[in-house]
Amino acid sequence: DIYFVSSQEKKTITAECSFRVSGKSPELWHPDTGKREAPALYKTGNGLTTLPIRFDPSGSAFVIFRKAAPATPPLTSLELDGKNPFANSAEATAEIPELVEGKVSFTAWKGGAYEGATGSGKIVKGTVEEVPSPLELSGSWHLTFPPKLGAPAEATFDRLISWSDSDNDGIKYFSGTAAYEKNFTLPGNFQDKSRRVFLDLGNVKNLVEVVLNGKSLGILWKEPFRIEITDVATPDVNHLTLKVTNLWPNRLIGDQKLPESERITWASVAPYTANSPLLPSGLLGPVKIFCASRTLLPGLDR
Repeated sequence: DIYFVSSQEKKTITAECSFRVSGKSPELWHPDTGKREAPALYKTGNGLTTLPIRFDPSGSAFVIFRKAAPATPPLTSLELDGKNPFANSAEATAEIPELVEGKVSFTAWKGGAYEGATGSGKIVKGTVEEVPSPLELSGSWHLTFPPKLGAPAEATFDRLISWSDSDNDGIKYFSGTAAYEKNFTLPGNFQDKSRRVFLDLGNVKNLVEVVLNGKSLGILWKEPFRIEITDVATPDVNHLTLKVTNLWPNRLIGDQKLPESERITWASVAPYTANSPLLPSGLLGPVKIFCASRTLLPGLDR
């Protein structure tokens, strides 16, 4: 059984989804990343399987039922400090639990006491360690631009702004890929083995390749611009490179202000004039590093 589910919301939401399937355990296949996960939190009854699914803005997922389910679901409920930690994006304090190598695991963005119930009615309780406050990567960034596209070879931004707000016309009208670079050190309380560490880039126009300590972590092309860096970040100085690519209109607009012999682009049509509004471009931020607590739920009989 294969189902496709999607959200039309422009924000992150969590929805309770029911499927006319029984006797099989659910899997989530994410078309944007290729990630597969086995949800550990769901309910069964009356020929239905019901589970919470978190959707990114305008997000989607395939829900696959192909394996025989255990006699009872691993987990049918989970609360953190007496509240539903998956309620919605504004109040969500944890990720939806999943099965990892046969164990129930969930990631919490906030510390507190948790209580859950298994499909057989067993109650599990425990404490999630307090999570450190986010680390903001503020201050200056070093930028490099490719040659022959009108921008200077290098620039320093004292703070993150749109390229279109730059006083330098080469940057103001730049279209292409520019690299942002910065060094940072993780606080000691981010480095505990039970932690998961995430890099959140805030707002990006329009897509970005994340490179940490020389290793490419992939390309982010939609909200949220967040990626896990747990296994790549080091206790020492970390070198971050963000290769940001914008759209072409700004360069096309800038070229309308130049004589034809000095223009960088060529197009068979002219959809923009010299007075067309520029598009926000580049890394807009804020850039933050978030820490989360990874918890294994003990004593669950499957």
